[in-house]
Amino acid sequence: MDISFFCWLNGITVVIWLSLGVIWGVMSIYRAFKLKTKQLLYLGLSILSISLLFSGLVADFVYILLFGRNLDNFAGIHGILTFIWFVPLIFFGTVLFTELVIPEMNKWIKASLILYMFVLCTIFAIILILFPFASIDFKYPTRQGEDLIDNIVIAWSPIYILLGMTLLPGILIFGSITLYQALKTTGVVRKKLILLFCALSLFFGFGSIDLTVYPADFLLLITRYVMILGGVLFYFSIKEKKIKESGKISLKSEKLDESTDMLIESISQPRPVEINQEDVEFYRNETLCMVCKNNLVGFKKLYICPDCKAMYCEDCAKELIKLDNMCWGCLNPIDKSQPTKPIEEVEDEIIVDLPKEEGREERKYPK
Repeated sequence: MDISFFCWLNGITVVIWLSLGVIWGVMSIYRAFKLKTKQLLYLGLSILSISLLFSGLVADFVYILLFGRNLDNFAGIHGILTFIWFVPLIFFGTVLFTELVIPEMNKWIKASLILYMFVLCTIFAIILILFPFASIDFKYPTRQGEDLIDNIVIAWSPIYILLGMTLLPGILIFGSITLYQALKTTGVVRKKLILLFCALSLFFGFGSIDLTVYPADFLLLITRYVMILGGVLFYFSIKEKKIKESGKISLKSEKLDESTDMLIESISQPRPVEINQEDVEFYRNETLCMVCKNNLVGFKKLYICPDCKAMYCEDCAKELIKLDNMCWGCLNPIDKSQPTKPIEEVEDEIIVDLPKEEGREERKYPK
């Protein structure tokens, strides 16, 4: 078995990429079911799809190690193993970004976009499975088992056109929106969105080179290592940051449990009396809710006060509206359509309607 040095390097690279991607994807899916978070599920499925894009190369490398020759490319199986994973990647990636980057998008526009991607992905899968050689060009090694089989998409083939109709607008639209959102925000959120934009640019930019041309051996490795770098940046763009609260600020209550009861009990307490712009800026830069101190990085909806830019998680903002409809930072109304209710006018008892569950009764909280 005479395996070239480049084959070893290329094979080990794609095996590591696939292994780490599968582990990360499965962990994300596990956490999604544990936390009951749809966005995390879409993320896990997208990560799995990205890592499995190299499954054709991995299968060929393992086959060489076991049998000393390349994988039999019967019915274009090598290309199918590689390109079929674009179907879940494009679909779940679209769903993820509509939820993550542009959650305020009109639901009908969002549904139309997802349906558009679903139809194109279905056509893509059918053409790929039935006519792989019509769209994929295969490059075989000069000697069996010496190197890996490589493949690219034939220019202007059906698969080439469908990839252009899905990936290109997706990259341009979501990339532009991500960059625009980054420029609008500050602090940790801006850093995360910039990392996400860089990850998209590197992975799909260099990935398109890998898909359409046969670069020289060392350029091919550089291309794939840059794609791996894009994956690493993507990880850090969505990784939640653990925040250590400063002892200098005046809002010192501990981080609360995320249960509804704890949230309601916290929000029913009198607001802190020592809040200044420095406090507001600290919480904004660290991406913390002003009330519950929970980290707002990740797949969490938030409210940003248009006047002082104080940040609240969705639950705290809604409860503040019920309580007195006043921002803790500037005392301006959170919901402009409703009047504010000064603290001294709040009734002695605040009745909170919680979702009715077995064994739970309506609870009353003191002012």
